[in-house]
Amino acid sequence: MSVLAEAGLSKGALYHHFASKAEIVETIYREESHAAVKRAATSVSGDLPPVERLKLACSAWLNELNEPDVARILLQIGPAALGSSKVREIEDELTLRLFQALLEEAMELGQVSLSDPLLAARLINGMVAEVAVLPRSDRKAAAGTIGPVVDAILTSLG
Repeated sequence: MSVLAEAGLSKGALYHHFASKAEIVETIYREESHAAVKRAATSVSGDLPPVERLKLACSAWLNELNEPDVARILLQIGPAALGSSKVREIEDELTLRLFQALLEEAMELGQVSLSDPLLAARLINGMVAEVAVLPRSDRKAAAGTIGPVVDAILTSLG
């Protein structure tokens, strides 16, 4: 379905709210990214230790990409229209902040010992981003086994 039909607007009305097509795509990409991260984060129980929540959130986010429309926006349309720099900026605002916050919480609780939780969050975020672009069947398999890899990263940095 086109953006105009989805929004119930004419082309002129749409451009009244957005300066360019790139701004429209950025808004759609940002909103879908936020929604996918929120769904992934809320699917994980707050009663679990932070590292367990981190591992489950990684898997849950990858599973979000099994929805064809989500995958198309986050893996194809957004990056093609916005470029890698803008996509990374948006990812940093969302997933990187979430991962860093969970790692800092884990450090406060003595669950992990990290000299640089931001670096650890970047490594985990990069790993998840690489898994995200795998073919769907490989991505689904990796989503189910990502926990031990996160553990290995945290152990090697600790």
